[in-house]
Amino acid sequence: MTGAADQPPPPGTRVARRRAATRRRLLAAARSEIARNGVDGLRLRDVIDAAGVGFGSLYSHFDDRQAVVEAVFTDTVENVARATIAVAAEEPDPARAVAVAQQGFVGLAFEEPEIARLIVRLDHADALFADVTAGLSRPILERGVAEGRFTIDDVDAMLTFMVGGTLATVRAILTDRLPPTARVSAARILLQALGLSARDAAEVAARPLPPIAVERDD
Repeated sequence: MTGAADQPPPPGTRVARRRAATRRRLLAAARSEIARNGVDGLRLRDVIDAAGVGFGSLYSHFDDRQAVVEAVFTDTVENVARATIAVAAEEPDPARAVAVAQQGFVGLAFEEPEIARLIVRLDHADALFADVTAGLSRPILERGVAEGRFTIDDVDAMLTFMVGGTLATVRAILTDRLPPTARVSAARILLQALGLSARDAAEVAARPLPPIAVERDD
């Protein structure tokens, strides 16, 4: 739960902008603490000290420690999703766009290992991840179907398959059940599920990833 204890001010006002800036500082501080000490080592006192605010400010944005952890996870995934999907959407080939998006998300296991470990820890991480990414990924799948690149008849089911497969790959890499090369293998398997031939899927998945600049508040 990431609800705030008090009613937020109307958007666009000076108070709303100041409130949004405080929330960004808190999330940046929490993300840094998680990266430094892990989720188990996250202390709210350290977060507010690093953010330069008081406990009252923190609790006006988040109900408890769990809400802070979930907000960091969601915020990080949203940033990764926006950056990854923006790059993927520039690809003229929908298959390549899917490969870029999927490998970009799996990259959480390498670029944000402590945040990625939240995926393993949070019981409803799959639902959070799906909520964040589905709306961004859907247009790519629909474009692939419209252009005849993909041969799927249920976009919603495929989105669920993509989310589940991506998170399972991240979990397996983090727990050393799969090597880092699984990033490419998972993309190849996904492309075959979308209807590409084994040869075509392997070629598309093996191309180097373009640069993906993820926005950071810290």
